[in-house]
Amino acid sequence: MRLTYEKVMSLISSNNTLGLLLFSLLLITSGNASATLGISPGNLAFDDVDVGSSSVAPRSVTLTNTSSFYSVSITSIDITGDFEYTTNCSDFVAPNSSCSVDVTFSPQSSGGQTGALTIAGDDPSLDATRPVTAARLFTFTTTLSGVGLQGEVSVPSTEIDFGSVSVNAQSDPIQIPVSNTGNAPLSITSITVTAPFTQTNDCPESLDAGAGCAVFVSVKPDSPGDISGSLTIDGSNQSGALQRIIPLLVSGAPATTSVSPSSLSFPQSVSGGQSDPLTVTLQNQSDAPVSLLSIDIDGDFTQSNNCPAQLMNNGDSCEIQVVFSPQATGTLTGNLMITTDSGSNTVP
Repeated sequence: MRLTYEKVMSLISSNNTLGLLLFSLLLITSGNASATLGISPGNLAFDDVDVGSSSVAPRSVTLTNTSSFYSVSITSIDITGDFEYTTNCSDFVAPNSSCSVDVTFSPQSSGGQTGALTIAGDDPSLDATRPVTAARLFTFTTTLSGVGLQGEVSVPSTEIDFGSVSVNAQSDPIQIPVSNTGNAPLSITSITVTAPFTQTNDCPESLDAGAGCAVFVSVKPDSPGDISGSLTIDGSNQSGALQRIIPLLVSGAPATTSVSPSSLSFPQSVSGGQSDPLTVTLQNQSDAPVSLLSIDIDGDFTQSNNCPAQLMNNGDSCEIQVVFSPQATGTLTGNLMITTDSGSNTVP
C-alpha cells in the first residue's frame, strides 16, 4: 500500500500508536521537501481577437503534482481582465497527477489587454506539520495578455456652422473628415444629411484601420433665419452597429436689392407733352438670384425697362426708364414700384 499524507492522518485518527509511527517515518523520509506542485506556463499571450468575440480555442495552464506522497489542495482560482476560465481541477491534485485550467480571451475594448490567473492552495510538502502553517500556503500567478480588435470612427465633435448664406444661394462645400482610429476595419453603410443640406463623399464601404475619407457638405437655404440640420454616418464595427451624428447650422440671409436713385424729380413739362426719360437702376446685392415679379408705375408717368426675369449674380443690374407725361397743370406725383422675391422698392 502506498502511503499518502491523507492516509497517514487517517491512521492517526483510528490507531494513534501506528499512525504516529508512520507519521514519524513520513517526516524522516520526506525531510525538508521542496514544493511538489508546479504550474506551466507562467504567461499566456493570446492571438488578436475581435471585440465582443472570444478566442477560437482556449489556452491551457497545467498544474502538476510531482510528489508520490502528498496531495496538494487548491483553495481558490481567480482571474482578472477580459479573460474567463474553466477547469477540471478538483479541490485536490493527487500525487503524480495533474489538472488544467483553460483560459479564454474575450476582449470588451480595443487595444492591448492584460490580466492574471491566480491559483492558491496548501502544499503539505512545504511543511508536513499540523495545523496548517503559512509556510505551506502557495500562490501561483500566470500573466495573461491579448489585443482586442475594433474599428473606431472619428468625426468632428462640434457643430459645423456655415455662417450666413443668402436664401436660394448655394454655399461653398465644407469638408468634414472621417477617420478610423481603431486597429481593425469598420464598415460604412450610409451617409445622409437633412434638407436643405446636401453632401457628397469619397468614403469606401470598408474603412481600414488608420485610413480616412471626407464628406463634403453644402447648403442652399430655402428661408431666412437659422436653419439646423444634421449629418449622419451609419456603419458597424466588431461590436455591432455604430452611428455618428454631426449637427449642422446655417443662417439664411434674405436676398437684397437696391434702387438708385431713391427718388426722381422731373423738370417742368408742358401739359400734354413728354419729358426726357430718367433712369432708375435695380441691382442685385446678394449671392442668390433675385426674381423680378413686377414693375408698376402710377400717375402721369410711364416706364420701360431692360430687366430680365432674374438678376442671377451679385452685382447684376438692369435699368428702368421713366417718362413724365403731364395731363394737367401744377405739381404732379407718382410712384415707381419694383417687386422682387426679396421684397419691394418704391421710388417716388
